[in-house]
Amino acid sequence: MPNIQSLERAFFLLECLSQAGSGGMSLTELSRRGGLKAPTCRNLLLTLQSLGYVQQLSGSRHYVLSGRGTFPGAADFTASLCAHALPLLQSLLTAVEETVIFCLYAQQQRRTLLALESQQQLKVSADAGSDKKFYCTATGRILLSLLPAAELSALLRHLPPPADDWPEFRPPGQRAALLAAIREKGEVQLNKGSMVTALAVPVCFSRRSLPAAVGLYYPAARHSASRVPEFFAALRQTARQIAEF
Repeated sequence: MPNIQSLERAFFLLECLSQAGSGGMSLTELSRRGGLKAPTCRNLLLTLQSLGYVQQLSGSRHYVLSGRGTFPGAADFTASLCAHALPLLQSLLTAVEETVIFCLYAQQQRRTLLALESQQQLKVSADAGSDKKFYCTATGRILLSLLPAAELSALLRHLPPPADDWPEFRPPGQRAALLAAIREKGEVQLNKGSMVTALAVPVCFSRRSLPAAVGLYYPAARHSASRVPEFFAALRQTARQIAEF
């Protein structure tokens, strides 16, 4: 069993480095992300390095995947996750008939992997891609609530303070309580002026530490309070299914 556990940990480190891209990750970041003690994480990285799967950058001392490390299962992690999530998101779209997205946190960005737009004439548009819209989006707030304390602090140091999109989050002393309330409730609903209503729930993977969320967007003109519980139920069901990845 210890050998199997070491193998699982090694593959998890490769997945983390695959998501990190060319900038790589430090030993501290990898240890924290994998829930490993630093010496254990270092030994695993040294083994992967000796086998040619990982290399260490001379300047930053960050670890990155080497050419041999870009094998299916590491470099194609995102593609595999999308292949798993796409039919589930398509079923969600069919059920709610509104725009839906699946996103995760990566490299201090909100990364939208999948965006499926409603087929109704009046709809909210959505695109896949990366941004830093953590304050003004429902999925962004979910992602913030899922981050470990050290990662959250590092991210907030690089983000401008929230403006009118989330004034309650502006005072640093209130942030922990606001995010704890989101975690406890397990959902976010935003009414963006008189234009758009946005809902989101977390995707809680059991086998990996990966902050992720599923979101739903629709024109505020179509908002009905009676449908919100139905929407959240559909979102949670999809989130549970995606989390089985």
